[in-house]
Amino acid sequence: MTKKYSILTVACMLAVAVIACVGLTSEAYAAMPHVNVHSAGSLFDAVVTNSHFIAGSLAAMRAELDDLHKRAAEKAAEVKPGLNDEAMQKIEEEHVALFEQIRAKQAKLTNLERQDERIITIRSLAASANLDDFGEEHVRSETPVDEFRSILLGRLAAQDEHTQINSNTRVDVGRGSEQQRAAAIHNALMHRASPADVELTAEGRNFRGMTLLDMARDVLEANGISTRGMSRQELAAQALVQRSGGGLHSTSDFPGILSNVANTTLRAAYTAAPQTFRPLIRETSVPDFKPVTRAQLGEAPALNKVNEHGEFKRGTLTEGKESYRIATYGKIVGITRQVIINDDLDAFARLPAAFGVQAAQLESDLVWAQILANPVMGDGVALFHAAHGNIMTAGAIGLTSMSNGRTLFSQQTGLDGRTIIGLSPSYLIVPVALQTVAEQFIGQIYPAKTSDAVPDNLKRVQIIAEGRLDAGINRPEDDIVAA
Repeated sequence: MTKKYSILTVACMLAVAVIACVGLTSEAYAAMPHVNVHSAGSLFDAVVTNSHFIAGSLAAMRAELDDLHKRAAEKAAEVKPGLNDEAMQKIEEEHVALFEQIRAKQAKLTNLERQDERIITIRSLAASANLDDFGEEHVRSETPVDEFRSILLGRLAAQDEHTQINSNTRVDVGRGSEQQRAAAIHNALMHRASPADVELTAEGRNFRGMTLLDMARDVLEANGISTRGMSRQELAAQALVQRSGGGLHSTSDFPGILSNVANTTLRAAYTAAPQTFRPLIRETSVPDFKPVTRAQLGEAPALNKVNEHGEFKRGTLTEGKESYRIATYGKIVGITRQVIINDDLDAFARLPAAFGVQAAQLESDLVWAQILANPVMGDGVALFHAAHGNIMTAGAIGLTSMSNGRTLFSQQTGLDGRTIIGLSPSYLIVPVALQTVAEQFIGQIYPAKTSDAVPDNLKRVQIIAEGRLDAGINRPEDDIVAA
């Protein structure tokens, strides 16, 4: 027991010494007698550079900043009718002093946050290259992130020059080399699938003439798997099950490379697919599949005149809210070894591209179906309803109907039902059957009569023609005007 207490005592003394060192200036620390310079210095560096230490400092500094804001608000609240000039001046001076402290504290907080981000980024980059100790050296030396990236690439390149081959003929390459090989094969496959769109890199040129089987063999050999004597079927099967990351597929394994090719073509096709609803929506991220409620803050209350020595009255803000939730859609298509044996690149190019287009089509279907369904909003009233002031008598596209629509826009009020929010139309949404009519109206230059001239602000309205509306809108003369 005596021995355990002694060890505990020494540990406590050491902890106290570390804390004391952190609080000293560099001159005071240099003047201290050093029994073991290496141990003390290493321990001091560990405390200063540890992300937990920075995280604690960030939390403490944010708490101090919140306290300063609270004190500033309380000081401002001391201003009341009837205070003399001297008291008002004192409050103002103290309020200004608090804001000076807030600015100084915010500057320190921003600097510390950048330092924390630098440490996290360097450690992440070093870990991805399996060079954690190397990363810690540059954390302590306060190397900027961009400079560390260059240094790390140089280190990986130097490792690649020292490739070793053991007695089992297994190729031992650095992680950087594996990623470079994966990127080169990816580039060669993308160029082969679409030569006009993808430029072949110098590294990708090494794989330009290879079949999928040739590439699979190269990746397997690079990962220490001998392919000598394997049949085409065995080689393809081994390539599809190969794992080099502790039992898990990594992006440098052959299945990971093919997956990246498929994902790239899918993403490109998805992005290129036309989606007319894009100008009308705003994308956001949600953490899970639970219902999400978005609150909307209404207008500020009207200001009341306050007479001399009068009292300010409290006001309230109107709030609105809408709810939604996300869902998952998908299909699974298997890729067999026959695809690799037959060198069928379409399985990784055209097929994923078709899925990308289908994903874009699904989004369009869902968005326009939601609009056509005229859903009930958070106030219990349908989206398009007379109570919302957004429905007018049906009529053909022309100066009268557009003028009536603009009037409805200008009369829209906020959540309080009183404040005019001054909207003006930006989009004219029509079925494809009315697209030409809309273009003729918006784009006319020389009207038959002066009274038929389209005002310039209406000419700036963008036409959105959507084929899904042709079947979904009950009357062919209907159209939608959106802000």
